[in-house]
Amino acid sequence: MKRIILLIITFFINVVLFSVTLNIPTQYPTIQAGINAAQNGDMVLVEPGTYYENINFRGKNITVTSQYINDSNPNTILNTIINGSASTEPDTGSVVLIISGEDSTAVLNGFTITGGSGTKWHYEHGGSVLRAGGGIFITLSSPTISNNIIVYNEAITVNSNILTAGGGGIRAGDGTPLIINNIIAHNKGMYCGGLDLNYTGAIIKNNIIANNKVYQAVPSTITYGGGGLCAYKNYQGHPVILENNTIVGNEATGAFSSAAGKGGGVMCWETVIIIRNNIIQGNCQTFGGDIHNISSNLELTYSALSQVNNGIGNITDYAYFLEGMLTLYPMSPCIDAGNPDIIFNDIENPFLPGNALHPSLNTLRNDIGAYGGPLAKTMPLFELNSWFCPEITTLTNVQFHSDKIFSIPITNQSNRSWQIISVSSSNPQLYTSSIIQETPFLPMQKNSIEFILLPSSTGIQTDTLYFYHNNPDVPSPFQAKVTYTVTVGNEDAVESNKPLLEGLNIYPNPFNPKTKISYLLNKGSQVNVTIYNSKGQKIETLQNGFQSKGNYSLVWDGNKVNNSPLSSGIYFCKITTDNITSIRKISLIK
Repeated sequence: MKRIILLIITFFINVVLFSVTLNIPTQYPTIQAGINAAQNGDMVLVEPGTYYENINFRGKNITVTSQYINDSNPNTILNTIINGSASTEPDTGSVVLIISGEDSTAVLNGFTITGGSGTKWHYEHGGSVLRAGGGIFITLSSPTISNNIIVYNEAITVNSNILTAGGGGIRAGDGTPLIINNIIAHNKGMYCGGLDLNYTGAIIKNNIIANNKVYQAVPSTITYGGGGLCAYKNYQGHPVILENNTIVGNEATGAFSSAAGKGGGVMCWETVIIIRNNIIQGNCQTFGGDIHNISSNLELTYSALSQVNNGIGNITDYAYFLEGMLTLYPMSPCIDAGNPDIIFNDIENPFLPGNALHPSLNTLRNDIGAYGGPLAKTMPLFELNSWFCPEITTLTNVQFHSDKIFSIPITNQSNRSWQIISVSSSNPQLYTSSIIQETPFLPMQKNSIEFILLPSSTGIQTDTLYFYHNNPDVPSPFQAKVTYTVTVGNEDAVESNKPLLEGLNIYPNPFNPKTKISYLLNKGSQVNVTIYNSKGQKIETLQNGFQSKGNYSLVWDGNKVNNSPLSSGIYFCKITTDNITSIRKISLIK
């Protein structure tokens, strides 16, 4: 026993005495030069700046880090950039290579990783040649990837020798990497836009995975799904664990495989995977839902989803993000809604015992998403300026000279709110009109734009609709192609088939102190609009009587209910017509 203890102490002393810090660029001009000089246990410490390099850990279990390791300042991550766009090797365009058996003590920490184009390699489990890992390429290794911004990388380049390309942000294979507290955004591939997990037992915690894209970058080339991430197979019996991530605004389109265009958020394929305490909403795919499962053992719990799932603790309420880096709104249903086991608790605020430390909110119970749980950190403020609309939408029941209302779903893939201002058509003979211009498109949420088509001729038509908006960071307008067959129909019958109540909108929501309740009546009706509190008690009636066909708006002032202000909380607006009752939740915030 004494000999074992002595050996352990001797090992510890050796590590402490002989590990060194190699400073970039004061001691070594490049990051790679520092890595080449480093030994296991050393630290390569990089000052802020932009480094045009493609680095390789070369089998060394070292820490390559920015000054974030010392100052914990998110701006340090933004200002310490490794840009891989200047590679002199056309088949090796990944920004970072970790491919030589490195373990969890090989750490990449505190950088912006950008400009990568992936690496060509022979797939370990077959004869195919692929290109993958636009930002980071990991194989046969299990490193720690922490506190990085991995953005604007791609793996889309193919030739006659390459089957396809993917893993735009990170490709990890045959290992158990730890990937925590990263922003993985705006990466592209023809499979696995943000993160490709292939034969892994990866642990993926507290990451924001947003605005990544799988698409048909090269014609006639096979694509698969998984806009945000995909997991295929496991490594030596280790399950993949996705915990407390925010996976939003990703996209999957493409063709030439049964998995193409599926799983805009997550694709699970013949793998054992545990998904808990995640937000997986507002992703877009050609087929199916945000999560696509192909023969996997999937455990999905305590997550905020776009579709109903029978797993324990899952919710389908919108997450509600603040404008910024996708932090939760103070009244978000994701707060204190994660797994209640204390091992998942948020970090406690030392000055307010029993309360969570920012960026987590409210009590210690786990907050769903990247800002909850024991590893939650404040992320750098990184703008997600994007939008999505289906490339081609088929409209049905279009009648000649009929002002039928149509709807196209749109997902706001930015972290700012914006509105549609107007809609126009490439066909000068087609009349279009936006009728819900005040409907907000909240961060990372789906909504619909409603408009009127008034075709002047019959037959099959393809048009491009132009949607003008007030988001200053995205070019206006954006386009959506629509196809439809115009038929001659009975306009009165079309009118009678319209729902009595349409376009119901409450904005702003949450609000303080006023909100506007807007709706369209397609014909005259008795209308009652009443506000209730969360206990079902009537607070105020805003409308009770007959209203003719038309658009209506009511303003509810939470400060003037029976001449006194209401307290913050959840309220409900109930609208009743002759044949429709609609109830909407609204939040008063003070």
